[in-house]
Amino acid sequence: MLLSEMGGIRESYGSNEKDLALCQHFLFIGSRCEIGLGNRTKFYEELCQAQGYQPLKTGGMVTFVLEASGNRTLYDIKSEKVLLYASDHNYDYVTPVPHQPEYTFYTIHGVDTFTDYVELLARQWLEFVKMDRHSQ
Repeated sequence: MLLSEMGGIRESYGSNEKDLALCQHFLFIGSRCEIGLGNRTKFYEELCQAQGYQPLKTGGMVTFVLEASGNRTLYDIKSEKVLLYASDHNYDYVTPVPHQPEYTFYTIHGVDTFTDYVELLARQWLEFVKMDRHSQ
């Protein structure tokens, strides 16, 4: 329903490191979404094997946000649980997923499901619009 109403966002920029839209290559563009980790799957699985971790089943997840650096935000198709795969980050609003290699999977504070993600992003945009309107 979201994709049919908004069509997605390409190349977004933000001003706050906690902004979910900060430097994203795309958000919610159906034709760009993909199952799993795409070209990072093999690296992730090899990293898990080398460090003795059980890889998450990413084949049931959809990448719906891709950051310019390659970080991905995914949701599980069945549970709608959202995870961030970030091999390159300096965020203080995420928590590593237990029993996963460092610089792989994270949860986002305040976001459990896809709906939570969309609602948090909407609140961030509303705050931005309010601040921008007041600065004029």
